[in-house]
Amino acid sequence: MMTVLWKEKINNWLDNFEKLVIIGVGNKDRCDDGSGSAITEILSDFAERNRIGNVRIFSCYEAPENFTGPVKKEKPSHIIIIDSCITGQKPGHISIIKPDRIKETDISSHRMPLKLLCDYLRDETGADILIIGVEPYNIKEGSNFSDPVNKSIQKVNDFFKEVLRFRQAGMVD
Repeated sequence: MMTVLWKEKINNWLDNFEKLVIIGVGNKDRCDDGSGSAITEILSDFAERNRIGNVRIFSCYEAPENFTGPVKKEKPSHIIIIDSCITGQKPGHISIIKPDRIKETDISSHRMPLKLLCDYLRDETGADILIIGVEPYNIKEGSNFSDPVNKSIQKVNDFFKEVLRFRQAGMVD
C-alpha cells in the first residue's frame, strides 16, 4: 500500500505540469548514495529513445550545483530531485519530501545541501519542486547497490517510464 501512496502523490503533483526537469543526485562510489543518479541515467536513456519532449533529465551525481544553469534554461514548471535520503524508514523505502521540510543544516554527500539547491531553483525558475528520497542501506565506499535499494531504483524507473509514456501519448488526464 505504501508504494501506491508515493505513486499517487507524484501523479497528482504532476497533473498540470508543462515542462518537467528530473535531477538525479548522489555519489555512485558510495553504494546506495548513488541511487538518484542511477535512476536518472536509466530515465534519460528512456526519454531520449522515446522522444519525450516536455521532460529533461539530468544525472548530477554529487555536484547538482553544476547543473543549475542548464536547469534554468529549460524553464521548468516542475522539478523533481531524486536522492538518497535518510528518513529512518526501512532500506529501499521511497519517500516524497517537500523542500520546505528539509533543514538547511541537513548533511549530505554532495557539495550543496538540497535545501539551498531547492530554494535557489525555486527562486530562479518559479518551478514547483518535489524530492523523491530512497532510504539507503549502505553508503560506505563501493559501487554495488543493496538489494532493497536496487529494487527501489527499478520501481521508480518503471513508474516514471509508464507515467512519461502515457503523458507523452496524452493518455493521462
